[in-house]
Amino acid sequence: MPFLIILLLIWPVMAIFAQPSPSSKCTSKCGNVTIPFPFGIEESCAMDGYFKVDCNSSKPYLREINLEVLDLSIDSTMRVSYSVYNTCDPTQNLATANLKTTPFIFSQTKNRILGIGCGNYSLLSNDDSVIAQCSTTTCGRNGNSLSYCQSTIGSPLKGFAPFIETSPDDQECHYAALVEEGSACSCFSSDSPTVRCNCLRGFQGNPYLLDGCQDIDECATNTTICGSQNCENFIGGYNCYSSARSKSEESKVNMIILGLNTSFGTLFLLIGAWWLYVVIKRRKEIKLKENNFKRNGGLLLQQQLTTSFSGSVDRGKMFDSKELGKSADHFNENRILGQGGQEQNEDLPFTWDIHLRIATEIAGALSYLHSAASLPIYHRDIKSSNILLDYKYRVKVADFGTSKSVPVDHTHVTTRVQGTFGYCDPEYFQSNQFTDKSDVYSYGVVLVELLTGQKPIFSTITEQGRSLASYFINSMEEDNLYEILDAQVKLGMEEEIMAMANLAMRCLNLHGKQRPTMKEVAMEVEGVRAPKRNSNVQVEHNYETFKYKGLEVT
Repeated sequence: MPFLIILLLIWPVMAIFAQPSPSSKCTSKCGNVTIPFPFGIEESCAMDGYFKVDCNSSKPYLREINLEVLDLSIDSTMRVSYSVYNTCDPTQNLATANLKTTPFIFSQTKNRILGIGCGNYSLLSNDDSVIAQCSTTTCGRNGNSLSYCQSTIGSPLKGFAPFIETSPDDQECHYAALVEEGSACSCFSSDSPTVRCNCLRGFQGNPYLLDGCQDIDECATNTTICGSQNCENFIGGYNCYSSARSKSEESKVNMIILGLNTSFGTLFLLIGAWWLYVVIKRRKEIKLKENNFKRNGGLLLQQQLTTSFSGSVDRGKMFDSKELGKSADHFNENRILGQGGQEQNEDLPFTWDIHLRIATEIAGALSYLHSAASLPIYHRDIKSSNILLDYKYRVKVADFGTSKSVPVDHTHVTTRVQGTFGYCDPEYFQSNQFTDKSDVYSYGVVLVELLTGQKPIFSTITEQGRSLASYFINSMEEDNLYEILDAQVKLGMEEEIMAMANLAMRCLNLHGKQRPTMKEVAMEVEGVRAPKRNSNVQVEHNYETFKYKGLEVT
């Protein structure tokens, strides 16, 4: 079931002009598709290997990415055919599309994500980040037998992986794909950074060939262009003159003017291009900093710092990137949290008891946010990378950039879907309503990570899909839990392991109302750990008493 995808081509313009023009022996067509330079079928006719086209059975294929080309244009675009991801036979799908090593990108303005099926959530991911998403409605309520959704993508893409989230008991076929906007249901437009070439005024032809732009003979094309005067054509334009002035004199003046205009024009063009590059790069950097500032809670921090404090409390200070760079050793990678700061503590092995304590402390922190804070707070991005551990594996819950405080008389916040793929609540995908039970679902995924040692998303497609949550639920239902447990976890007490596994199942329930609250989760995890902790305290107490009595006797 192929769909059309638009590829937006970006190639270095100056490098193209430095190439020799293709010879007349180059094949110009493959089937009904015209192959213009810089593309070519013969080795010597393409600019380089990325633009090499293989013509198989009158169908052109771009060699480097092995996709069928439907149309090529010298305005920097081409249309290709690409497979659709479907849930019926995932082994027949192309799992990912990767253009990272090529000069091509998927167009932001000419493509959309399309999802087909009843009550599913379709998305495109890139490096475990959601880049485009849409959800379909449940069929049958209004007599519908098919539902679809479409959505724009956030930026030009170098690669993507399609995925569909459905109910585990759903037996229908569902489809997801990146498609050309003309094959979707409505048109849309947006700006996109592209590089395009045009012939200068007075010239026409293919601007991507050496000497591809040829002079237009305006005098021959339009015989009345000079009226009653004589018309003289020159490279790049034409001149109207009377018989009183000699043709040679007019030609010399025009050549001088043309030379000066060309020289200054080229100079200003180069200066303008360099200036535009610097401006765009600087704006992107500024925009990136602003987005990171907002996403990581900068506006909330700024508001708190500007709030008046009592005279006995020092006002906080916000540092800029230059000041932080000095203290962070110019942002040395060895100082990044989560990248090397935690190697393994040989004096404190990562045992089942440590696993259990981590699960308890995470649950306690989230329970405090939901139930004990002055206003309930939903974290909205619970995942393992936001759980920081010190050298004794003590827990700190981090990254409150997407957190929301909720009035006590509210049960949810309505917002566009945000979060990390693999941890997000399926109900949140369908309703755009984030509840306290959505944090409970994310905690359930983290708990499954602690039990299995697996990542939330598998790199390859399994029978249960790519989701660790679905894989865990199926294993529990088939009584195969111990086959997927981490080696250290298997050394723990069976009763404790089963209690934590059953708790994870309840947290991952597809119906939010049937999940426990974080307060109930924290109490249950504490109950599993309490007997062991109390026994350790009793041992320590007896040991201290023994030492004290020994001193007393001495």
